[in-house]
Amino acid sequence: MQKDLTIKEIVDFMTLDLSGQKLRRNVAFYLASNQNLLRPHYEAFEAQRKDIFQKYGKPEGENLIIPQEKMQDFLDEMKQLLESKVTVTLNTIKLEELPEEIEFGILQKMMFLIEGE
Repeated sequence: MQKDLTIKEIVDFMTLDLSGQKLRRNVAFYLASNQNLLRPHYEAFEAQRKDIFQKYGKPEGENLIIPQEKMQDFLDEMKQLLESKVTVTLNTIKLEELPEEIEFGILQKMMFLIEGE
């Protein structure tokens, strides 16, 4: 299925912790396959995010701190990045293939993969 996703949706999906979930083998396969398809977009986001931190951040020890006077510009640029969209072809999952006890937060972050959504 071809789908337009925001970078935020991709980041949310790529950072899901599914280690405690009992998934059918085909569902686990589709999730892993989709992660592989989305990984280049996630890595591009990470590179852009680091660039934005470098642009606005001020070194403080080993960290970069965004000064208050630059905070709004930083937040605006991050928002623009996270709202960017890409078109991808994904493997969908049927709702009935997911375990009934799947956590709501996890389900919410993978809604774009569920058939019919």
